Formats: sequence, structure tokens, C-alpha cells
Amino acid sequence: MLNSNKFVIFANARSGSTSLAKLLGSSEDVQMSIEPFHPSYSDWNPGERNYAKFIDSAQKMNTALDEIFEKYSAIKVLQHQFSKEIYFQMLKTKDLKILFLTRDNLIELAISRLVAGQTSIWQKEDLKENEIFTKLTPIDLDEIQEMIEYISELVEIYTKFLKENREGEYLHLKYESLYSSDMEQNMSRIAEICEFLGVKLPSRVNIEKYMLPSNAKINYANVYKNIPNLAQIEARFGKVFI
Repeated sequence: MLNSNKFVIFANARSGSTSLAKLLGSSEDVQMSIEPFHPSYSDWNPGERNYAKFIDSAQKMNTALDEIFEKYSAIKVLQHQFSKEIYFQMLKTKDLKILFLTRDNLIELAISRLVAGQTSIWQKEDLKENEIFTKLTPIDLDEIQEMIEYISELVEIYTKFLKENREGEYLHLKYESLYSSDMEQNMSRIAEICEFLGVKLPSRVNIEKYMLPSNAKINYANVYKNIPNLAQIEARFGKVFI
């Protein structure tokens, strides 16, 4: 087990990574940077480098990590933002623990992402009025299929790499088992994660805020009803929301 408490949340898009990052960032031991590799990061954080442009090689990734971890003890990044060769460089950095966050239901992941792309509602806190979901347009079925295949391939590649190179130095977390309406289950899961990271447990108030689906998640069961071609989607891929 590493002694360092520096860590990376390395996540699928639409896997609850922002909620997890905000929760862990509320621990007094953690200084969290959310999505430093996003193209808009330097716009959101004036004075910060535009790492999306800067990082074009494994060596530049090393430089970026050195800079970022001078200011922060943790980052949350998404698996699709750089090539696997560049991300391998980050993942094999030995003083960084890895929280590898994925989502089993790739159909729901793809639809969630495509709906968010239409509405620009990426988090529950962005939602000002529910009427926006009544204006959804049909979702291209081939686009769903392409996204499912792409994310599945990424997960397979990075799962293999972490097993072969970071055994005992990463946790593989699943969206489906991370967020629960059972508060005690959430407390237990976060305690396990914090013990692995070597950081203090966030407050119960924050665990309720970021982990209970009723507090942290948009009710997509209702949202999906507004997709005009939902019947065609389910005919091809199966029932979307179980």
C-alpha cells in the first residue's frame, strides 16, 4: 500500500465522478481539482494552464502532474480526454493512488450523455426548471451504439493496464454500487474508500448531500419518458431504465 495520500479519480463520463470528487474534496485532508484536463479548465480557473492543449505526450503529462500536485492532492479526470498512451503515463505514476470509476449500464450512460449534450444539464445543480426535458429531440441509435462500444473498449483497456501495473494500488468502483438510498451502505462504502486513500472521512451531511440519489441525481426515469424515439431505442437496446 502506498503511503502517499495523493490520488486520481479516473472515470467514465456520466458515472457520478463529479459527486464523488466533491464529496472527497470536502474531506479536510483533500485539495481537489475537478477536470483539470477539460478544454475549458483555464476559463473556469483563471491563471491555470490549459492542460488540454499543453499535454500532447507522456513527458508533458509528467510535467502537468508535477504542476497540478504542487497545488492539489487529488484530481478527477475522464477516461476519454487523452490517448491511452498518455493516460498510461499518469496511471503508472507510483505515488498516485487510483480510483477507477466505471458504469455497468452503458446504454443508460450513453443516453444520459446524449441527453446532457442536448440540454447542457450535466449535474443536478445545473437544473433550473424541469420543462427543459420536454424539448428533447430524437437520439440517433447508431450514436448510442458507437458510444457504448467506445466506452466498453476504454474500460477493457484500462482495467487490463491497472491489473497488470497497479495491483493493490487502485480501487475499481462501480456507479451502480456507489450511490444508494441506503445511507448506512453509503457511509460504509465511503469509509472503505477513505481508508484506502488514507484520508479523513467527510461529514455525514456531505455524504447525504452527494451520495443519496434523491439529493445528488436527476431522476432520469422521468427524463427518458420525454425522448421522442424511446420506443425505438428500447426495441434495439432493451429497456433503458430498470
